Amino acid sequence: MQDFEATFGERWSHGIAIRARLTRGAQSVTLASMTRIDDPHGMKLRLSAQRALLGNVPESLRAASVQYEGDAVWCRFVFDVEPTEAELDCLSVAATEILADYAEGVSIVEEVRVVDAAQETTPLRHLVFARKEPDASTRTHPAWVTRGKSIRELIAELQTFEDVELEVRLSVDDGASWKPISLVAKEHAGDAAFCGLSNVEVSRPRASADDAR
Repeated sequence: MQDFEATFGERWSHGIAIRARLTRGAQSVTLASMTRIDDPHGMKLRLSAQRALLGNVPESLRAASVQYEGDAVWCRFVFDVEPTEAELDCLSVAATEILADYAEGVSIVEEVRVVDAAQETTPLRHLVFARKEPDASTRTHPAWVTRGKSIRELIAELQTFEDVELEVRLSVDDGASWKPISLVAKEHAGDAAFCGLSNVEVSRPRASADDAR
């Protein structure tokens, strides 16, 4: 059985990332050689996980579930889009709080999955969080369509292109037409700041002095 001491890497494997941490005083963890924690019905685990998730549920989290694997607490977090670093940090805080409820030598494994909202999730033994999913009959698009991307996420995707001299174009009609990006600027909508990409090929003509008369 594999040792779980890895942390999240920059690349995901089939939409799943796994990391594990140990309580202080423990060395390495091999799931096959563990003894079971004394909580046969998972009551302690469920209460611990639900408490830990208070204030730590990211907006795009679909479900959270937990179970024991010997002396390891396994957590499965399901998103509908690839989570940001900030969202993963929220779940790390929750996992740390769960881990704090157990004695030394207990480990925690965090499994993060990306499953589109149109597909069913497969929870572990104890489901501790599940959001209300939109009705399939009224769903018009997957969540990633309107969620948008951060500058960090956009840069990461652009770096997957081999030819970095390719022109970047923008479509707002599902690919029916494409426009070059003229300007990149920091914009504001009320109190919210965002990075704006704009095309200014078609601009409103300035009024002349004769028009003003």
